[in-house]
Amino acid sequence: MRDDAVAGGVAVKGTVVEAADFIRDYLTPLGGQALRSEVVRAAKNEGYNDSTTKRAATKLKLGSVASGQGAKRMWVLPSGS
Repeated sequence: MRDDAVAGGVAVKGTVVEAADFIRDYLTPLGGQALRSEVVRAAKNEGYNDSTTKRAATKLKLGSVASGQGAKRMWVLPSGS
């Protein structure tokens, strides 16, 4: 595991596994789904960069569905997660 780096005063966490764990923990109490933009924002606040967050979402096999709020997308945990 690599040490956290600091970018702009925010600790940057680098592993996809850590980011995937964060996303799963974030989505689970929300019924397994949330707006993609909210998940990305929360991950960024925890120090995960956008590309790590996207790779983590792919690793988790998150679904991406229309939210019914314009062009906004929901990330959804797969069944059994």
